[in-house]
Amino acid sequence: TPTQIDTGTCWIMNKDSTSTFYYLVYRKAVNNCDGQSDFTGDDDNFFISSNVTTPRNIGKKQIIFTLFNNINDTDPSGFIVLDRESVPDPSLVSCSPDMSTCSTTLATGTGWTRAKLIALDPDGNRYVCVDDSDINTQTGSIYKVNLNGTSATLITGVCDPYWKYTSDNDAVYMQYYDGVNDQTIIQKLSFASGTITTTATDWLTIPNGNYELVGNTTNWLIFKKGTRAVIAVKKSDKTLKELSSADTDPSVLLVWPPGVVRDTVTWNELSAGTPETHDACKWTDNDPSKTCTVSSTWSGYFYRSTINVGQLEPYRYLRTDGVSTDGSTLQLPQGGTLKAIDFTTSTETVLGTVPNDKRLFGVGFGDFVLFNGIGGGESDIFFAEPLLENSLQRVTNTPNNEFIIY
Repeated sequence: TPTQIDTGTCWIMNKDSTSTFYYLVYRKAVNNCDGQSDFTGDDDNFFISSNVTTPRNIGKKQIIFTLFNNINDTDPSGFIVLDRESVPDPSLVSCSPDMSTCSTTLATGTGWTRAKLIALDPDGNRYVCVDDSDINTQTGSIYKVNLNGTSATLITGVCDPYWKYTSDNDAVYMQYYDGVNDQTIIQKLSFASGTITTTATDWLTIPNGNYELVGNTTNWLIFKKGTRAVIAVKKSDKTLKELSSADTDPSVLLVWPPGVVRDTVTWNELSAGTPETHDACKWTDNDPSKTCTVSSTWSGYFYRSTINVGQLEPYRYLRTDGVSTDGSTLQLPQGGTLKAIDFTTSTETVLGTVPNDKRLFGVGFGDFVLFNGIGGGESDIFFAEPLLENSLQRVTNTPNNEFIIY
């Protein structure tokens, strides 16, 4: 039975969980609802968790990540937090699991307002970017925080929480857009050396546009260019490979942002034709080219109950086949048949029929998936068991109301 924990008109939430623990931090906006990660004015943060059921006002503290004594633990030993109210200057601090005490100060900086976790290395060290500005000024500092959260080491180089980041076992790659010269810059921080690879052109420069870093496979970095292109850049020799492009391929009208999970990249395309069709495309590390399923769209991922940290290979990919377009400017997909796809065996499990005015997306762990169903002027929730045929069910059906899964 749902329990109301607070009242308000505008919420901005941050959450995380393991198999045995969860926490939720929310901001109850008093004067604004700007969707930003920094909290100002009268806006305080409130904390609840598995063992703190009454909302605790933690002021202007921002939880950056959860601490564990060992890399495979599921019960946290605390949190690393940006405390904007510490005196005399904002600080990175280590706090208790219930956020009642923050006794260890790891680093202090003048005017720090934002912080972002940008990487986790194989030894369990976390890399955090902290900055003193609310705009992309490229003046932030990078700190390496050890597994237990007892020390933080300053790394030579700059960062910004607004940049895009992805990491593998060897390095974290950091991307930003140089609007003056219309080019994309990528920096590389090696975990082994602890220094950022920067030359006159940094690690890599991609001319003519803003290519946003979205993830990486074993051998490639993956980028999107708005709704125009998906490209891959090889880590070893910086070779550029075009996976899909509405700029160079007349059969492609739009490219939706890709999802990258381990060595598989998936994305949706709107293809030219009469009628225009939505196609679900995928590319696996070092494949010669993409493969696409016509009149289909990717609808999410499903993971088994037992997973290892950093080994998030989906047990099934979720795809809706036989979709139509909704007649909007973007010709969004709707309807069709939801399936669970096993890439290893090519097995397809039919989960059910999607309503003609809805498109689904969800990510599930364990035995089931909850989907956001969007379309028809409202949002509703759907449920399915990806290993069980015909298990798709509509949970809510409420005209003029919206239900969203967070």
